[in-house]
Amino acid sequence: MLFKPCALAVSVAALVMTITLSSSAMVVAGTSSARSAAALYAQADVSSPRPIDDAMLKRTAAAYVKVRDIAERAQQEISSTDDTARKEQLVAQSESAKVEAVKHEGMDPQEYNAVLQLVKTDSALQQKFLSYVQELRHAS
Repeated sequence: MLFKPCALAVSVAALVMTITLSSSAMVVAGTSSARSAAALYAQADVSSPRPIDDAMLKRTAAAYVKVRDIAERAQQEISSTDDTARKEQLVAQSESAKVEAVKHEGMDPQEYNAVLQLVKTDSALQQKFLSYVQELRHAS
């Protein structure tokens, strides 16, 4: 699957918004796991960006691919049910799986979101990130 830089920026922005919005929706739903997921996905502080090395960018790309796959599968499952309780359960499971995917790559969610924010605003990082995402997509 090939992405254009502009499409990647939109995808990254949508992913960050998906993580933030779905966590917020779970908090409104009032689940205790929702509160912890929302805390983990606190807004990234990019006011003082630090340089991102290739290793960090590769880990972020690997987490991004996993998180995106989790989100897509969850959305399909959520769309296929009318049961509100089941939808809430699927959202909570999805958020937990996303956190685990990010942690599996050696990052915490705040760090992951901060890198995605930088990728969204820096065209050179976008190009590198895109190439890493494409490599991972082709490898799987």
